[in-house]
Amino acid sequence: MNYLQRKKLAFMSIANRVKGFIRAVSGVPPLVLTDCSDGDSLINYRVYGQSVQDGVPSPDNPAEVQCVGDRTVNLLSPYTGSKTENGVTWIGNEDGSLTVEGTPTGYTAITRTFTAKPNTTYCFSDCNNIYGLACDVTEYGEDGTIVKSSGGFKAHTITTTAETSAVRVGIKRSNDGVTIPKTTIYPQVQEGTTATPYEPYGKYKITVTARGRNLLDKDNANITPLYYNGGKYASGVAIKTFYLTCEAGKQYSITCSPKGGRLTVSFCTYFPLVSRDAFGYATDAAFTSITVTAPPAAEYMLVEFYNGNKCESGFTYEDALKYIMVEQGEVTEYEPYYAPVTTNIYLDEPLRKIGDYADYIDFEGGKVVRNAVDIKLSGNFTVYNDNVWQCSTGINLYMTKKELCTHFISSSSSTVLGMNNKNQLGKYVALSGATGLNMTIDEFNAWVDENDVHYFAALDEPTEEAISLPKLPTFKGTTIYEVGTTINPSGMDV
Repeated sequence: MNYLQRKKLAFMSIANRVKGFIRAVSGVPPLVLTDCSDGDSLINYRVYGQSVQDGVPSPDNPAEVQCVGDRTVNLLSPYTGSKTENGVTWIGNEDGSLTVEGTPTGYTAITRTFTAKPNTTYCFSDCNNIYGLACDVTEYGEDGTIVKSSGGFKAHTITTTAETSAVRVGIKRSNDGVTIPKTTIYPQVQEGTTATPYEPYGKYKITVTARGRNLLDKDNANITPLYYNGGKYASGVAIKTFYLTCEAGKQYSITCSPKGGRLTVSFCTYFPLVSRDAFGYATDAAFTSITVTAPPAAEYMLVEFYNGNKCESGFTYEDALKYIMVEQGEVTEYEPYYAPVTTNIYLDEPLRKIGDYADYIDFEGGKVVRNAVDIKLSGNFTVYNDNVWQCSTGINLYMTKKELCTHFISSSSSTVLGMNNKNQLGKYVALSGATGLNMTIDEFNAWVDENDVHYFAALDEPTEEAISLPKLPTFKGTTIYEVGTTINPSGMDV
């Protein structure tokens, strides 16, 4: 096997050593890991990139290339230095937080500026009223002049003016002689009216959620007195109904203690209320199990128990619900409910995949491995021949014939307008079918510089970067790993 063949790592399987057992599961998430020993198990994992382009790109109608990892919401770049001013010390931390302490003898502040949209609401979190800290907000127009100045984010929000193009935020403390004990704050500005948990600025987030097989937290479940009644919901005293969210088209199985009574499952599109439409009715008269597929448009699933004349003498709801289980797929053996645990992984760039060449994160190796690259092209193309123009990227690339470009299709035919690697191995990118552009090479270079043209290709040799990756938990029995990104990974190993 030569070097290039060994590089095809998109679906490599690794042996994962976990305390109490050894398992290796590979595939597209979600992944199901069975026979887990306990929640203290240390599991190794890899997550592989993917690149998806929605639509056929052209110079006039570019198509974005999306990869694995969603841009974090925080618009406020971090303060990376440290200073002591009028008795107060400010220290910028690697995660974007600020550590502040001291007794102010005068005004002191840290200022950050972010690019803003006109007539847009932004909210600010974790600063106002913490040991007297507050915010000053100044809005600027495109020419740099002040268009609005205020004392701060009122109720943590501002709405920009029609002329605003940038906003400067001053995290301040005025002179009042009251000591600020050493404290760390996590400043965040984001679009919208509701602040969400802190995320570092300028990163790409990959969210991995670990959950057990049982979806129903019976001890903290949503309970309603509704029951299914001829396509509508009605209210009844003999009914106990749990409701939980579901996914249309997914198969669900519901099981409980087989001691009598009636088990019923129904679905609705909107929040379940009396007289609201219900559909997908399924029933089991013996309190055993139901397997049903959530109909189209289903958003809520109602699991209904009727303690009627089918019950054994002395049988209670507690008996019936002792071993209740709601799961995706076919019926399996009972497992208790475990609260899901969500882990956030932050990267400087998303994970990409071109052909068989995928970026991946490697927990065991403590690294991110890059096999693909996103190149912002510049206007330095030169004439190779009448139909082909070329430019050097300065990066050694490997041709897969599955390259992606935001403004051109992938094409190696000299007569078809498209972008491709100039050679099987090399630094050059070529524009083929150049005569179809109806512009000179100088005009084309100017157009490239004016437009945000990106080219995605495989690297000739992978690069590695050391990174601290969080642990993923396991649950006793079954652990299911789901990746919550806009673009799902091409693969995952656990």
